[in-house]
Amino acid sequence: MAGMVLLLALCGWITGGEEGVRRAVSESTPPDDGIAISPEMMRRRFGARPLHPHEMPALFEILQDICRRANLFRLPDLYLIAAPYSMNAYALADRKAQQSR
Repeated sequence: MAGMVLLLALCGWITGGEEGVRRAVSESTPPDDGIAISPEMMRRRFGARPLHPHEMPALFEILQDICRRANLFRLPDLYLIAAPYSMNAYALADRKAQQSR
């Protein structure tokens, strides 16, 4: 975990110097209050909107191939975060959806 935080800090430093490190680390770590952050809260926080296959067909073809190889029964939902100057890759899971499998 520490290695991932250091890598994130390095990426922040490369893209934004000292302020980039501060933003990358502080915005990427959940609060230490024991409360899980819901995927819906993250989508609202970053203004994410659903991405549809007709908008990026090549991306969805790649995703379908990956899911087929991994024997996944459905494609994950993809969301677009319109923030061209910030790092924005998140993997979120809905616990209710996981438990229903």
